[in-house]
Amino acid sequence: MILARFFWNALGFFPKEREEYVRNKAIYREMLKAHMRALANLLKNPNVLEAFLDKAIFNSGEVNFLAIKDNRFFHVFWHKDVVKVLSKSYEVSTSKAKREGQMDDQKVLFRVAGITHGEIEMRNDSSMHYREVKFWLSKPLTLNLLREKIEKNETIGRIVLYGEAIRKLQRRIQNRNIIEEEFNG
Repeated sequence: MILARFFWNALGFFPKEREEYVRNKAIYREMLKAHMRALANLLKNPNVLEAFLDKAIFNSGEVNFLAIKDNRFFHVFWHKDVVKVLSKSYEVSTSKAKREGQMDDQKVLFRVAGITHGEIEMRNDSSMHYREVKFWLSKPLTLNLLREKIEKNETIGRIVLYGEAIRKLQRRIQNRNIIEEEFNG
């Protein structure tokens, strides 16, 4: 609830009309700095970070699995394993300007060993994407991190199960493969 209120307030300080934002972009970006620093500080709390990741990726447990396709394989992880690994691995910080025209503290970064794995940013780049929150994670970096931290895996056809997903899905997938073999055979 704290995060929902935070995002609502952060988006609320932008003007209703994008044209006003464009005319005074520097002022609004300067105002955004404090909100993003506060969000980063909030997400440094392990319980808050866990709750955010659970809500953002799994809609607070409504979705039970994360499946990531890599080449021909589907890598499947149990939601609680994913949240635990990501929340324990991420270092939360804010962005720093890298070139002229950019400003510090415009994004919240999720980093592992100094490498950005994901971000939260307030989108204002077009009329279509105005006053929106954007959260993203790098697919290859996330997959590699999860594979490294959740070692136990089992491959069934083109599906690779990890951690608790093995116990939750193994029997269902094997039974389905038997049915498909009988049907196709």
